[in-house]
Amino acid sequence: MTPPQVARRLRVSRMPAYAWHARWRNGGVTTLRSKRQRGRPPRADRPGSPPGHTPTAR
Repeated sequence: MTPPQVARRLRVSRMPAYAWHARWRNGGVTTLRSKRQRGRPPRADRPGSPPGHTPTAR
């Protein structure tokens, strides 16, 4: 299956499909496993947030 076919099937753009294909080609299936998310955590998960707190849209 080609990256464009994967992209159509998963309903994503071709860019991530090509990135996944390159990772698979360079390191196999284990490189496709989810990695820890980067960036700032959502507000509700931050330490010190009140229990049940959900951020409101502005």
